[in-house]
Amino acid sequence: MVIEPPFSEDIQLKASGQAALMLLEALIIDLIETGVLSPDRAIDSIQTVVETKQQLVADEKEDEVGRCAIGKLLVIENSLRSISYQSSSPLQRLKADG
Repeated sequence: MVIEPPFSEDIQLKASGQAALMLLEALIIDLIETGVLSPDRAIDSIQTVVETKQQLVADEKEDEVGRCAIGKLLVIENSLRSISYQSSSPLQRLKADG
């Protein structure tokens, strides 16, 4: 059993967010690699979340945390695009690059 020193509420919140994001990305990648989820479907899901967050920011229902979340989601989306690119056929990659 790991006994942690008392961390501030801010540190605990940041650590929880970081751990959740890392776990989510790992699970999505695992689902893609096992063929349960296609890269395109995962990317579409992330794009939907990004669009929702962008609307919330535009409507001033979210602040800088929302803008930062959008950036984090886009990093994951780019990572998944890399997986999608690597798993595509040479002809599909030529079309994507062209």
